[in-house]
Amino acid sequence: STCIDILSQLNLEPIRQGVLPFLLAVMKLRGVDVAEDDCMDFDAMLKVASEMGNTANHRRIIFLQMELLVISQEWERASELLIEAGNLRRSGPGNFVGVRFTALDALISLK
Repeated sequence: STCIDILSQLNLEPIRQGVLPFLLAVMKLRGVDVAEDDCMDFDAMLKVASEMGNTANHRRIIFLQMELLVISQEWERASELLIEAGNLRRSGPGNFVGVRFTALDALISLK
């Protein structure tokens, strides 16, 4: 968390915004409670990504959310998020974005 704060102090906010979703995902997987005032929730991160016009980070946050929901078997919420997100295959270049989305889409739709 201290390293994340340093990124802000060094005026590296885009890098900080790229790292935060992964940090939050790891914390959730480990069962660590996250303080509400730390701006450490996916909704706040999505808002910042939208404000910055960072579609890659926006897509990354949605993927991480869906993956966490699939891992925790929260199928109803995952289905809602899938519908809200729309078709992320077309949202820009990335490493296997289409394959990753198709796999998540299939898992969520089957349940």
